[in-house]
Amino acid sequence: KDVRVNFSTGKAQIEHDNEADDIIKEVSKAGYTATLVTSSRQPAESRHHKGKNGPIIFSGILIALGFIGSHTGIASYMTTVLYAIAMIVSGYKPAKSAYYGIKSRSLDMNVLMTVAALGAAVIGEWLEGATVVWLFALGVALQTRSIEQTRNSIRGLMDLAPSEAWVKENGQLIKKAAEDISIGTT
Repeated sequence: KDVRVNFSTGKAQIEHDNEADDIIKEVSKAGYTATLVTSSRQPAESRHHKGKNGPIIFSGILIALGFIGSHTGIASYMTTVLYAIAMIVSGYKPAKSAYYGIKSRSLDMNVLMTVAALGAAVIGEWLEGATVVWLFALGVALQTRSIEQTRNSIRGLMDLAPSEAWVKENGQLIKKAAEDISIGTT
């Protein structure tokens, strides 16, 4: 029915008639994580996922091993395999997002990165393809971390706002929940 997105806090308010699980699945298809928010203004589940940088670290190690191997006489097919695995590990999320982007006719950086990686593989430039995909994944991770820190700061400021306020109605002061008070009420 209605969707309002606040990118600075990373929240969306959705008015709907569907099951919440269906909406969460659709949001995850777009590459995002959705959780229900309880009345205490906190997400129902923790937003922090331990080990989310594991694939980036693993891909970086594979690329380094492949690069070292290519200069120490290891068979070229072995370095190609290392680069290919690194591309798959770092490129899985962008490729998945690219698939849904193409499906919804919304071309974005994920589509561009996936096409570039596939192009590098086709012309045999596995090191370059793996490095570009890895750098893209690293950039996304750093950007996500920075945005999350900003959002946490904004949430912290929002948590400082009182949950209740005194409102004057009919000459008397009444304590009301902040959510029940309209803008401009005194």
